[in-house]
Amino acid sequence: MNHERAKGKGQRAHAFVALCPLPFALSALPFALSALPLALSALPLALSALLVTSCTRAARQAPTARAENLLLVTIDTLRADHVGAYGYARARTPTLDALARGGALFERAYAAAPITITSHATLLTGRYPPGHGARDNGLRVSDSVPTLATTLHAAGFRTAAFVAAFPLDHQFGLNRGFDVYSDRMPRGSDGRPSSPGTWRSWPGPTRTAGRAARRCRTAGAARRGTSPPPGPGCGW
Repeated sequence: MNHERAKGKGQRAHAFVALCPLPFALSALPFALSALPLALSALPLALSALLVTSCTRAARQAPTARAENLLLVTIDTLRADHVGAYGYARARTPTLDALARGGALFERAYAAAPITITSHATLLTGRYPPGHGARDNGLRVSDSVPTLATTLHAAGFRTAAFVAAFPLDHQFGLNRGFDVYSDRMPRGSDGRPSSPGTWRSWPGPTRTAGRAARRCRTAGAARRGTSPPPGPGCGW
């Protein structure tokens, strides 16, 4: 019993000792509050010094390199399993294989539709077919939908396209935003474009891409000896 009383007295004594400094802390509170305006007045100076230090440090950093030009190459109806980079032993795609070795190779890529205008419209707008309107060959891409070309052109890029398949003809709307849109196709005896109408008459991706490449070289030769326009460029 005495032990419990002594223990209780000890607890009260400790509590008293702990509470004794409280009056001194309360008496010091007015001095702390009076110093607060001085601390707050120094805050803008500290922030301005921090901003100056941050800006100076950012100015010393080397400028980040950025791409000046963009080249988009699309090959219509080319199967991935006939490209060497994807494991085809008899492939004749050395340039594509070299690009794959030196860059990023996507092992899974999905087309929005197995249709020329539809798939290309999705590539150039970032939208699914219902969003850009060209859900089949012969349908036009909606004029209200921004494309890669319109966006880059508005940002000051020079833009040019050289296509070699009739579904990509300018009348179907993918020419918007391009300074140059070369879509001239060989004509048949009836005056109609000789773009493939059936599988048997299709000239194949090599000949089709060759048409676009020849027109691109022709356009380059026409400008030979002249200074290129200033600014970055986008070519398809």
